[in-house]
Amino acid sequence: SPHYEEAMAVDNDLITRFGNSQDTKIQQQVAIALSNKGFALDKLHRYEEALAANNDLITRFGNSQDTKIQELVARAEQVAEALLSKGEDLDHLHRYEEALAVYNKLITDFGDSHYTMAKALLNEGNDLEILHRIGQARADWEELVYRFKDNPYFIDQNAVAEARHNLAIT
Repeated sequence: SPHYEEAMAVDNDLITRFGNSQDTKIQQQVAIALSNKGFALDKLHRYEEALAANNDLITRFGNSQDTKIQELVARAEQVAEALLSKGEDLDHLHRYEEALAVYNKLITDFGDSHYTMAKALLNEGNDLEILHRIGQARADWEELVYRFKDNPYFIDQNAVAEARHNLAIT
């Protein structure tokens, strides 16, 4: 879609021009641009490129020692979302073992982020099922249902519904 291409051109320009800025507010905009770029590439089914954009965001901001950058990026949950997107890109590329490692890191490091945690548990279970590790898959889906079924703050109940369906048919 031309819309995604145009948006990516703007994001690329911002990343190129300001990627090395020391200003934390500008760095937050770079993180948002990288996140948007990964999203657009996913929508265009350009998963290898999306994976690279998500890796760039994770590398730049996931391990930043700058506490202001950590605070800004954590508040925006950009690293958690980039990890989730990276796992989904790997799934599209049928690289399930690598995706499992990403989901595991996401669950371990960002377990308090409801949306990404639920999707990570769902996706990890789905990958485990593909790899014929049904017991582990069911454990992920059961944890997802248990943790989020009664959570009034968890807006997207689709992951819970899909996990329940998967449990019913495995």
